[in-house]
Amino acid sequence: MKLGLWPRKSIAHDTGLSVSPASSTEFSLGHNVSSKEAVDTIMKEAEKAGATIVKQAQNTFWGGYAGFKDLVTSVGNSMESCMGRREGA
Repeated sequence: MKLGLWPRKSIAHDTGLSVSPASSTEFSLGHNVSSKEAVDTIMKEAEKAGATIVKQAQNTFWGGYAGFKDLVTSVGNSMESCMGRREGA
């Protein structure tokens, strides 16, 4: 398992959302899977379960394939990025 930490400005850039005031409940969780097909499946399952798709899965500027969904929880929102492996990685 790997933990990736991204600055708020980078998360805003990647999702296309505006940077909002800092909050003690904000964070981003990444779910790494082995293929674009797995990313697409997870995104569809999340949407069926009630998640709001913030950014459809697509090729990324860093060489991966990712999409973002907003999962509402009792303490705030988390943004989950489903990422496929980079080509050749």
